Amino acid sequence: MSTETRTTFVPYWDLPQMYAKSVPDLKSLERFDLEIVKQLTHTFLATEMLPRGSEIRRLAHAYLQDYYESNGKLSVRDAIDNFDNRLSRHPICTYRLIRRVVYLLGDLLSEALQPYWTSTLKNWINSSIFWTKSLKYFPPEFPHTVHNFSQHGWLKAENLEIWAEKILRLQHVYNLDPIELAKGWVSYVPSNCTLNSIHCWEISKIATRTDQFANAIQWLELARKRASVDKKLSLPFIEFAFWDAIEIHNLGFDDDIKMELGPWYFDRVISHVPGASQNATKLRDLQYEAFRGNKDKFYSAINYLGICSGDNFKTSREKSKLFCWQEFKIHPSFLIGPMKMEFLSQNPDIIQMYGVLGEEEMESIKSESVIDMRLEDNLVIGYDRAPFTFTVSSSSYHRSLLQSWCKFSKGRDLEKKLERLTGWVVEGQASEVLTVGAYSPGGHLHTHFDRPSSNDALHNSNTSRIITATFYLNDVEVGGRTAFTSAGVGADPIKGSLTLWFNVHNDGTEDFDTYHGGCPLLIGEKWVGNKWVKYAPQFSKGKCGLKPKEKYQFPVNNVYLPVQG
Repeated sequence: MSTETRTTFVPYWDLPQMYAKSVPDLKSLERFDLEIVKQLTHTFLATEMLPRGSEIRRLAHAYLQDYYESNGKLSVRDAIDNFDNRLSRHPICTYRLIRRVVYLLGDLLSEALQPYWTSTLKNWINSSIFWTKSLKYFPPEFPHTVHNFSQHGWLKAENLEIWAEKILRLQHVYNLDPIELAKGWVSYVPSNCTLNSIHCWEISKIATRTDQFANAIQWLELARKRASVDKKLSLPFIEFAFWDAIEIHNLGFDDDIKMELGPWYFDRVISHVPGASQNATKLRDLQYEAFRGNKDKFYSAINYLGICSGDNFKTSREKSKLFCWQEFKIHPSFLIGPMKMEFLSQNPDIIQMYGVLGEEEMESIKSESVIDMRLEDNLVIGYDRAPFTFTVSSSSYHRSLLQSWCKFSKGRDLEKKLERLTGWVVEGQASEVLTVGAYSPGGHLHTHFDRPSSNDALHNSNTSRIITATFYLNDVEVGGRTAFTSAGVGADPIKGSLTLWFNVHNDGTEDFDTYHGGCPLLIGEKWVGNKWVKYAPQFSKGKCGLKPKEKYQFPVNNVYLPVQG
């Protein structure tokens, strides 16, 4: 995929799936949603333009009702006057937002395009600046716009499916209760956005499709309970789906090898008695208790679950060697303004520096990177039939990170700063272009090793990435740690800080002790900048070891600490 910088705006219809991952596009969609609500309220419902009892009026009511339910507003005025761009920060609210536009607005506009409504709608369009105000890149002709939007980029159902998968990912990684999720609670953060029986059934359908059998049963149990109250789904319909999900689960379950199965099963065969699964334990929990803390890459997916939730798998002895310090000797500029640093790990050395970037620098990086944001087929490590064997997928369902190669206007200044902080060669061809990543809720990057981006350079030590420098560019509300699964530690995404680690040994071979991944974001948004320093230009900086596969170290005020065994 080309990394050439785009200098022109790419319309939504050219990138139909960006709504499922893009932080800027989600916020635009949220504003678009509000404009729809304003117009439906003030123009459609506050006048007699649409006849009472008409289908289009019913659809307009349905859209408004869904919006108010998602916002927890008691009145039209509350919803419009107190809009604060907060829906897109919450995964359940975002699911409702995208579903509302995909289905409810789609139905509304389909009805609006019927010939018998054309003159009415033209009168409305002529007296409103709605479309040019909400999506200024749209042409003004309403029928042509809707046709173009629906043909080339109207929100696809895939966007909703991706968000359902994000909710399932959060449930799996953070061991969240579907009942609490359906109430609008994500971790300890509440919201007014809830899920009804239809939503629960939709999520269960994605769980079944992705072989998350235990999760599918849980969501169908919840759909059945909710349907008995909200009457939005037929109970016999849910019963059939529930029966089928249990049969699929039981067909794949084998008690003799249950600890070798994927984490998507319960620990037993599930009967068809209502509530039977509530007394069962997920294999995810059993496997985590049995294998957590094992630092072999084989157990990376297990450790990922714990580190993302805040666990630390260092031994007491290892923890006793970790500390913070004021660094003032690595460069003369720090003599009068030391840099606060912290060892997150020794052997391998992983350090976090605080207060590295200022507000203006971070905002410049984010604003410049938005121009060239693009989707990338990130390698996603997942479970195969055995719990600890890895499969790689580039499916669109796993593209949860929007990424940009950002030729930052002050990139040279950033490189000089990184040289002062590390003592390594970073400027010019010694490092790769800054990569900026933006995560929306549920966004993640599974465990991986930072190899060169070029396949031809994969096993060439001269082009290896010796150092990864990860800058955290915003305040993250909940979630989004960087998990070092082999080292057994995590880095919190603290705004303005920088996390550094070595990817290779001093002989150029890969150091898998720095295997790492980005934990799913629970609430808010997360912006990171990655700078990869190349191996070959460091021949004058990196000292050669006497043994193969010796680890590089970060000095503390020019002193290299004894290597911890």
